Amino acid sequence: MAKLQYQGTGRRKHSVARVRLIPGTGKITVNKKDLEDYFGMEIVKREVKRPFDIAGCPGKFDVIATVTGGGFTGQAGALRHGISRALCQADRDAYRAPLKAAGFLTRDSRMKERKKYGLKESKKSFTVLQALIETVFKTILQTSKDSKPLQLQGFLFYKNLQELLKCCLLATYLQQIKTPSFFDILLFLLSK
Repeated sequence: MAKLQYQGTGRRKHSVARVRLIPGTGKITVNKKDLEDYFGMEIVKREVKRPFDIAGCPGKFDVIATVTGGGFTGQAGALRHGISRALCQADRDAYRAPLKAAGFLTRDSRMKERKKYGLKESKKSFTVLQALIETVFKTILQTSKDSKPLQLQGFLFYKNLQELLKCCLLATYLQQIKTPSFFDILLFLLSK
């Protein structure tokens, strides 16, 4: 005779948990390790056990789970979500209402926002580059009015702009900015 088991898949951030509930004594196994060994922090362990407390069935089911991706808090959230779904599969009438009221059946859709081109992260920009480009624009506008151009290696430089270029190159070297287009932009602006 086949064992009676209930399955649920939980997700949180980048973590995915495949959960199987088997009637038993309340033992929780995550990736072939005991819950106490797999998660170090007590608050994370409590988060995984909360669906059983809210549904009023602690110690009735053994949990066998496989968790992949993300960090330990994301994995704990995915486990909680998967256990809640599996409990609903076990007895929908008894467990669904309290779990739904606690918000354990809703997939938390908050994820890390993707990196955008031209930016350092999703919204954070390169502040050093922005400051350098702004100073180049300001210096070009100021020196074009009252300075005489100086011919060097085929490019037109202004006297004040030479010092600014040295500072920009030094700053980019110190910050280890590896953006070849930055230099192209600078040379283009200085040659005009």
